[in-house]
Amino acid sequence: MVDLAGMVMGSWDTPVAGLGWLKAGAIGQFGLAIVAAAVLIAGAARPSWHRGAAIAAYAIIALEIGWFLLTRMLVQDHP
Repeated sequence: MVDLAGMVMGSWDTPVAGLGWLKAGAIGQFGLAIVAAAVLIAGAARPSWHRGAAIAAYAIIALEIGWFLLTRMLVQDHP
């Protein structure tokens, strides 16, 4: 969400350096959100998968944080 907000705000007047990285970050965040939703639906549908779904959800959260930090670093370092 933060990446998407930065992308929208950055393109109001003139494109901000690194806008391409913000777009890539937003696409990655969206992809990980789809995967998270699929994992949660699969875990809810099959009681035997609850533990695996919970572990996968925590892993996806870590990936989301890492993706956000990587995108932020790329925007700052590569205009």
